[in-house]
Amino acid sequence: MTEEMKYLPSKWQDEVIPAPQADVNTFICPAEAGQWEMLPVENRDDPEDATFYRQTLEPGTIIAFDVHRNFGDFQLHVYGDGTHQVDGDYPSSANCFVVDGDIDTLQDNLETLVKGDGTQWAEPLQPGDYDLQVYWWSEKPSHFRFTVDEGRARFEPCEGPN
Repeated sequence: MTEEMKYLPSKWQDEVIPAPQADVNTFICPAEAGQWEMLPVENRDDPEDATFYRQTLEPGTIIAFDVHRNFGDFQLHVYGDGTHQVDGDYPSSANCFVVDGDIDTLQDNLETLVKGDGTQWAEPLQPGDYDLQVYWWSEKPSHFRFTVDEGRARFEPCEGPN
């Protein structure tokens, strides 16, 4: 079970997201003429492909990051009587449950995922076996200030926007 804490710029949270990183500094990338920008790691070879995520960084810029922990994949068994069972254990802090990699099934608890919430967007799961992804996203962001010192760029933790 993976529990490594990883980070993703909060404004990059969407239905499809870049890979969260263990070190916030991994998102820093040199740009033209001594400038800096923030890019997903997977777009380093082709920065033009990252226009949605690309952000110029100036010293003093504060970036909010969401914290993520992936608890892994499990087998979910849903039975005809509405009961269910998960093979394995995950931390009680988990707040994201997805079946078969379909982000449209995302729920913040297992009961709602299995039994639905009474809306057309969260139908009860049919009896069967499912691949279950379990993870956690922070409810509040962590803030980091961008600094450049003697040509070395980095993010430093801070209390938040000024």
